Amino acid sequence: MSNLLNCPFCNSGDVKTANTCGAIYVTCKSCESYGPMVRGTGGVKERIKAAEEKWNVRESHLASSNLHANSCSCHVVAKVSDTTNHLPLGSPAP
Repeated sequence: MSNLLNCPFCNSGDVKTANTCGAIYVTCKSCESYGPMVRGTGGVKERIKAAEEKWNVRESHLASSNLHANSCSCHVVAKVSDTTNHLPLGSPAP
């Protein structure tokens, strides 16, 4: 397992990878927020690594890079109660 960052919403370190119907993601057991789901034909280890990497992406990292939001494949980590769960950065709100 990689070094997962604390939850960006509650700062809890009680985060873990989870699997729902083959989609791998990281979830916070404290506040129930979760990161983007990783699906695909790759092996489970590769999908776990990808989900952990996506969880560890933080806005400060994106702001300090030269990446433009519309060209980035990173995702916003969202709380369950949010209406914009799993929208790629730069996507219009539903």
